[in-house]
Parts: sequence; C-alpha cells; structure tokens
Amino acid sequence: GFAGDVAAFAAPTVLNGTIFLGSVGGAVLALDARTGCIFWIFQAKGGVRSAPVAVRDGPRNALLFGDLTGWFYSLDTRTGRLLWKRRVDEHEATRLTGSPVVQNGIVFVPAASWEETRGIDPQYPCCTFRGSITALRVRDGSVVWKTYMVNKPRKTGVSSAGTTQYGPSGAGIWSAPTLDSKRGVMYIGTGDNYSPPATTTSDAVMALELKTGHIIWSRQV
Repeated sequence: GFAGDVAAFAAPTVLNGTIFLGSVGGAVLALDARTGCIFWIFQAKGGVRSAPVAVRDGPRNALLFGDLTGWFYSLDTRTGRLLWKRRVDEHEATRLTGSPVVQNGIVFVPAASWEETRGIDPQYPCCTFRGSITALRVRDGSVVWKTYMVNKPRKTGVSSAGTTQYGPSGAGIWSAPTLDSKRGVMYIGTGDNYSPPATTTSDAVMALELKTGHIIWSRQV
C-alpha cells in the first residue's frame, strides 16, 4: 500500500475513524478506517518505525512521531500540516524507534542509534553516541529536559589503524517508556554499550523522575 516501499514496521494509531501509520520510506498516511481512502500523506526525512501518538493540542489534535534520522514531528491530524519538527539529538547516527509517550502536555522521546555497526571499521572513531530521553512541550516542541544514559565520551585509546577511540557510548533506548503517574516516575530499558568502558546503565532497566529527568535508579538484570 506504500508506493515504492517494501516494508512497513510502524503499528497504526486510530483516532475518530482515521488510521495513522508510517512506512520505511518515511511516508506517513491518514486513511479512512472504513474505506481505506487516503486523506493526506506527509513525507518525513527518514523511515518511520514506531507507532505515532495522537494527542490533544489546544483546539486541535496533534500526531507525534519520530523517524530513523533523529527528527521528531508534530502534525495536525486533520490536514497533515506540519506544526513543528525538532531533531532530538545532534549525533548523525541517531534513530528514533520507540514510540513516544505523552503526559500533561509533555512528550517523552527515546533515542537509539545505529552507530555500533561502524565499530568494525578500525578507521572509524568508535564511539560517541549516547542513548537519551528528551522531554518536549507538545505545543511547540521546546525542550523541557534531556537525560543521557552514559557520561560524555572521552578518548580511550587508538584502533589498529591509529584512529582515536572513545567511550563510554551506547545504551540506546529502542522501545517506548512506561509512565508511573502515581510515583512521578518513568521506566525505560536500555541497550548495550558500543565501546568501553562498560557502564551500569547499559542493558538495564532505569527509573527517571518525570519532572526533571533525574535518574533515580538503574538495574542490570
């Protein structure tokens, strides 16, 4: 159903009889749930792997989603018009694979990356990506807080090709966070470290304060 695409990983979201879904090619469609007719199409900068989230935004509903190049978008659900977009992390290997979650006008965006695959190249300065959660205001995309899962990478040595190597890195967040409203806490799962030194926040379940992003605890299981 996506012209030119061979796959679509994103689960659909339904609101008021309209289906919203994205494709590997970055096409985001609004379909009539009854007939399948296309209301509108929006082209993102990268593939859309996660389910979009529809949320009330003042007088309208906004559709929130990320892509595989690190951009996050807000669209008017009725027209597909872009309300705002923001790159949640400057690292060029960033990919947004986990669905965002929303509470009280704040959308929480998890970030992962594909930088690890470059580590097999001794001429690549592996690695500098850091998994993160970014809290944005739904109304305008402004940043409320951002929390990284590992400390800022530093030089750790050189590769066999003489290329500077960095660490710690990795601990990307590939899946949607879970919000615990009663305790004011967010729970997330992190991936592996890409380069040494190893951190206790990789391959872990973590709890963060919803209001500040402060890490409350981290547990490798």
